[in-house]
Amino acid sequence: MIARLFFTHASKAQTHHEQYGRSMEALETATLVERAQHLMSESRKLLEQREAQLRQLEQFLEQHATTAHELLGDTVIRATAP
Repeated sequence: MIARLFFTHASKAQTHHEQYGRSMEALETATLVERAQHLMSESRKLLEQREAQLRQLEQFLEQHATTAHELLGDTVIRATAP
């Protein structure tokens, strides 16, 4: 009878321990998921900023390329004029 009580108590203790372990794993997983979501959000923001900078740079280059082309064209015309 005492052995039976001991083993019953031991199996209950193990069950509580297993439940605690699963709870901790679930908490750790939830924390990791939350952190990953935060990092994805931050990465999206940074990507959007870089894309905006790239669009600005492209516009700048297009505007100045046209200006440079016009200036070079004027120079060529002056150089070849009689």
